[in-house]
Amino acid sequence: MRALAEQLSDNVRRGVRKQGEQVVQVPASRYLDPDWFARERQHLFGERPLCLGHASEVAEPGSVMRFDATGIPLLIVRDAQGQLQGLVNVCRHRGMRLVEERSCSARRTLSCPYHGWTYELDGRLRNIPLAEAFEGVDRTDFDLLKFPVAERGGLIWGIPKAGASFDADAWLGPLVDDLAWFGIPDSVLFRRFESERACNWKLVIEAFIEVYHIRVLHRDSIYPFFHDAQSNWHVYNGHERMIVARRGSESEPAWSDDPREVRDRWTYSHLLFPNMIVVVHPDYVSCLSLWPLAPNRTRWSHAMLIPRAKSTPDWTPHWEKTMGLLEQTVFQKEDLYAAEGIQEGLSSGANDVVTFGKLEFLLGEFHRNIAAAVERKS
Repeated sequence: MRALAEQLSDNVRRGVRKQGEQVVQVPASRYLDPDWFARERQHLFGERPLCLGHASEVAEPGSVMRFDATGIPLLIVRDAQGQLQGLVNVCRHRGMRLVEERSCSARRTLSCPYHGWTYELDGRLRNIPLAEAFEGVDRTDFDLLKFPVAERGGLIWGIPKAGASFDADAWLGPLVDDLAWFGIPDSVLFRRFESERACNWKLVIEAFIEVYHIRVLHRDSIYPFFHDAQSNWHVYNGHERMIVARRGSESEPAWSDDPREVRDRWTYSHLLFPNMIVVVHPDYVSCLSLWPLAPNRTRWSHAMLIPRAKSTPDWTPHWEKTMGLLEQTVFQKEDLYAAEGIQEGLSSGANDVVTFGKLEFLLGEFHRNIAAAVERKS
């Protein structure tokens, strides 16, 4: 991150912009084709680690978080020993959901609301009412299905597939240190805003991995705070680090050992491949997740993370105002508005391809990594 800041600071002073080597085009069908969409869902959202939430959402033993965005009913549970458990939210008796609430706490067990089959927080079957009616049944065959979860960088990662496994450290590599340095493990969730929008999930990701559009789309909102199209980047294992130059950064040292000073000079964002953007603002963090519902439908989830020390009631009006301005103006009325406009335009058939210029280098990398995952598995 320091190298990115120093290189970008030098570019701003010299009046040059970092660019890729060539213009890239991708077929417009990548945003429209149901078959391609189904393959993305399978290979990107069913077989790779995904961020499922923030650790503060299941902070205490007995905490349970329901998660349905992948299309599979999941539970993330902090068991009595403080360990994270990934459980499929399906009773092994007749298939009823065990937990209806989005989140709950102080649970000692998980109990089915249909017949009362009860499970330990680690998924083991604990009790069958009138068990004599199931004489001869091996109880261990009815433990809840598990999927792998891990906590890294303050975020909860998992593959929504029973019996899968993954190495979280290998998956994230040095990005774990980035997340920790910016204080994400010590943050808490202030609020999560969710909505459904009429666009392909990739179009929203694209809005956050290039700065060519800021001067026009965000002219009256955030553009006054940033240099025009000045960014730097680094790609690792499909993930993308990006740094954007805030106005005034050229007059300050490029780097500081104090994260607060760095956050005032630069805006760092990370694409955690395939579907999450982490934006580090001066005093809080936005975690943006895009969940594909259909080629032209996406679930948007914006989790606002704030410092634990500023999660007290006297700070609530500040965070309410901040969340409202960012979510309703910049994200909903500008970025998501543009994504829906592009989706409508591509659906018309007017363009056979989508073109990314040299300033939009990371978009080409994003699509290259998607294609590599989808086509390798096909």
